Amino acid sequence: MCVIVVSENGSKVSKKDFKEMWARNSHGWGIAWLDPQDGMINVKKGIMTLKEAENFYYQEVPEGVSHIMHFRLTSAGTTCQELTHPFRVDLIDTQELEYKACAVLFHNGTVSGYKAFLPAILTKLEPTEVEKLLNMKDVSDTYLMSIMVRLFSHKILKFYTSSRWAVFTIESGSPQIFLYGDFQKYKEFHVSNLSWQAPQYTYTYTYTSSLGKNKKKNNSLLGYCPSFDEEDLRERYVETLEEDEDEDEFYYWNKYYSY
Repeated sequence: MCVIVVSENGSKVSKKDFKEMWARNSHGWGIAWLDPQDGMINVKKGIMTLKEAENFYYQEVPEGVSHIMHFRLTSAGTTCQELTHPFRVDLIDTQELEYKACAVLFHNGTVSGYKAFLPAILTKLEPTEVEKLLNMKDVSDTYLMSIMVRLFSHKILKFYTSSRWAVFTIESGSPQIFLYGDFQKYKEFHVSNLSWQAPQYTYTYTYTSSLGKNKKKNNSLLGYCPSFDEEDLRERYVETLEEDEDEDEFYYWNKYYSY
């Protein structure tokens, strides 16, 4: 479904929230932030691993600057670096992964039939821009909408509010953020949805000896898990098998969880 996170005051999300957002939207990450030195918008996108995304966000993005980031879950186009968000709207986006811009677009949702925009777009673009567009590796609904926004203004997005859109732009020398669609307040941020939050659950597990003795059971624990996949749960909390070196026997793990 993707998730957009808007931080107007420059606060950074917690590492716990960052991991949960990634766990359910792991098809690529991108961010745009205001450069306090030149007043432009810096963009870094195409990051495809959690570790790299975390490192960049917490180490490279300055503290206290307005920023918007996007965790992608592919719904249109392919899963690739070039189709991570944002897309620039001050010029035709050439799918670079790092650049400065005056305006960029983020999207959470899907625009059906988006390729029907192509005839209108092609008639409005300059020949050199058409050539750039036709040379793109792939396009998505958001990519084509970024061109529509450049041609007709971001106000066109008010007709597509079944999705959520964020426009980060420099207008009259000042940074501006425009949100379209149903954003929600979460702590000091605006987020495009809260579906990334993992449900709270209780789980217990036991170790049972293969020799039928020495049963071990822990207390119930309270926590969060972004995925309820069997193997994922085992990797996160306990090993599937443990061997007792003294008795040369295995302890099998059994889980029980409830919501």
